Amino acid sequence: MSDNLGAKIISGGIWRVVALGFATAVSVTGTAIISRQIGPAGFAQFATSLSLVSIAITLSDFGLLALGLKEFTEREGADRERNIRALIALRLLLSLAAAIGIVAFALISGYPEELVIGLGVAGLGLAALSLQASYLVPLQATFRLGEVAAVDALRQVLVTGLMVAAAVTTGQVGAIIAALFPAGIVVAVVVGFMARGVSPIRPSFDLPEFRRLLSLVSVYALAATIGGMYAFVAQVASDHVLSPHESGEFGLAFRTFAVLVAGGIAAIIGGFPLLVHAAGSDDTERLVYAGRRMLQTSWLAGLTCTVGLVTGATVVADVLGGEEFAGAAPAIALIGLAVPMS
Repeated sequence: MSDNLGAKIISGGIWRVVALGFATAVSVTGTAIISRQIGPAGFAQFATSLSLVSIAITLSDFGLLALGLKEFTEREGADRERNIRALIALRLLLSLAAAIGIVAFALISGYPEELVIGLGVAGLGLAALSLQASYLVPLQATFRLGEVAAVDALRQVLVTGLMVAAAVTTGQVGAIIAALFPAGIVVAVVVGFMARGVSPIRPSFDLPEFRRLLSLVSVYALAATIGGMYAFVAQVASDHVLSPHESGEFGLAFRTFAVLVAGGIAAIIGGFPLLVHAAGSDDTERLVYAGRRMLQTSWLAGLTCTVGLVTGATVVADVLGGEEFAGAAPAIALIGLAVPMS
């Protein structure tokens, strides 16, 4: 690996860590404000709605982003352009299908009308976020990691800021979750502008390329999708079997878990370009070294989070939810045990 490339990875990695820390702080602050505005029962709906959106995101990804990064690195010219345009289109179609699915689930489950509408609007935001995630692939593959970090921070600020504004002004969960739409549109436009000099940004509905991509990723995608959505299913299930207050308390604990794990996943994804480059150049020594360091860092970060959540569960519940969420402390401590393996 050239010194210039190594410097890009180190510099980009530093900015990614800074951006993740900032995004986590913004998310925690937003959660604390929203929970106090809507109370445990409202927070149960909020956490469940976010879990449904997260399930839809996992389904629409279907392992395609990881595959896209590999394909972008290995292909060149018109072949690469065809691949990335098909990837954008395929993920867009999957995101729209997933959005329809969560609205259908909400209708079948008898959710309030304002929440069903909010989830429908959020589904359109999901499609926009799918576009920006696809546009990030060429930026990651070309090691423009500082820009990727800036996008992560921008997305979190917009999503959290608009959700907090909706919570303060309306107190309606549907309006809060619908904030994903304007935030997604803005981020997609910004990232599309950033990526247009590196890669095509227009989708192409190329059925043969769709089939090829899905055949390459199907087995991995099935495992990754199940592994990515099972935790969110727990929150959705709790909303159907617990009382609204209890579901809200569990929702606060689960949001704590989700924010921490999302940060860890984002950090690991930030290392994918290095792994792809090392694998593509048959640099086995660097590939093994980087993989081992990433695993060790994940364990250390996860265990640190576990200690903090188990020993400070009461403080976390008080900071994030206040007195109404005091009952969330045991769930926060228990969920904390799951962070390292996640």
